[in-house]
Amino acid sequence: MTAAMALQLEFVGVHLYGASIETTTAWLAGALPMSRNELIERSFDLTETLVLHTLDTHPNTHP
Repeated sequence: MTAAMALQLEFVGVHLYGASIETTTAWLAGALPMSRNELIERSFDLTETLVLHTLDTHPNTHP
């Protein structure tokens, strides 16, 4: 893994962590009317999408 790729993945991780804290706080406050399982599923889907996008768009991940 290159330093540039590591930086991109670190950015995605930090961004997702902050977003997940905000989302969980809003859900706990009742602002997001969804089940716990739906919250987890949507959060996972978003995380997976961003990580795969980051890996897919990084020039050093393709042969």
